[in-house]
Amino acid sequence: MVSGKRFAASVGAGGAVVGLGYFLWKRFRPRGMPTQEQWDAFAGMGDVNRDGYINTVDIDLVTAAFMATPGSPNWNPACDLNKDSILNLRDLAIVALYNGLNIWDFYCL
Repeated sequence: MVSGKRFAASVGAGGAVVGLGYFLWKRFRPRGMPTQEQWDAFAGMGDVNRDGYINTVDIDLVTAAFMATPGSPNWNPACDLNKDSILNLRDLAIVALYNGLNIWDFYCL
């Protein structure tokens, strides 16, 4: 273990040096704000609820509106990712394809 005023590191498996400061910076670093165009494009990739993450919440929203068309009680226009006016497997496939992404890493913010 090596430590100093601003740096602490330890030698991990295989001799890799792991710095706590770098870990904390990587995990909690300040992130830039996406532009409106980036939010709109990312929503089209499957971020249905626009929280910045494409995850199971978005998959659940598309699944809940599955096979809906405009006028259906469960129609959600945000789930119509390919804009064909029906929520089907194509929309679900888009969310599944990009599942796990977040807007900050995708746009390197």
